[in-house]
Amino acid sequence: MICPQCGKHYVEDEVICRLCAVPLRSPRPAAAPVSGFGPVRPPGLDQTLESIRQDISTIDQRSVRPAGFFIRLLAFVIDNMLLMLITLMVACASFVILERSGTSISSNPDEFMRWLWLLLLFILLNTALSCMYFVYFHAVTGQTVGKLVCGVQVATVGGNRSLGWWRSIVRYVGYFLSCFFMCVGFLWILVNRRKRGWHDYLAGSVVIYRGD
Repeated sequence: MICPQCGKHYVEDEVICRLCAVPLRSPRPAAAPVSGFGPVRPPGLDQTLESIRQDISTIDQRSVRPAGFFIRLLAFVIDNMLLMLITLMVACASFVILERSGTSISSNPDEFMRWLWLLLLFILLNTALSCMYFVYFHAVTGQTVGKLVCGVQVATVGGNRSLGWWRSIVRYVGYFLSCFFMCVGFLWILVNRRKRGWHDYLAGSVVIYRGD
């Protein structure tokens, strides 16, 4: 027995402390020893760590693989061949219309200037068609026909698969910037770690393999 006030120990037969005159109490049982060494692991810690490991592995699985220069070049060639085919169809249709109207190329300066303006009109139409083509597909699906064939797509750096209209317009304008200085902006893809050209940096985009 033990006195709760002075802490003096007595035999079990004693009931009252001789010094304090207060009732004695039984001592508290000793705590059970903890098996093993080191600090006690809080409950649920193992499950939390396992959940964190799963999240990290999921992030690693979602890591995207940027598309290289040559696969992007192939997609660009396919797209421009398609655009040139459409432009050629329009040009042929216009040529037939002019032939039926009796217009032909001759030494007449007026007719020569007419054909020159027609050529300029075709260039402007091809540029406008190219702008609408790339801006629309990059904004809506992230893939042009060429990118679809090659299995790549345009996405934002943050991982969103859709660039949106504003980024798509900026990216198309960036094509002209990348064409300067002997197309250094496009060749930059060869040396860049994430395979991004100048137009990608301007629009905050990256070309990745589809399904990554």
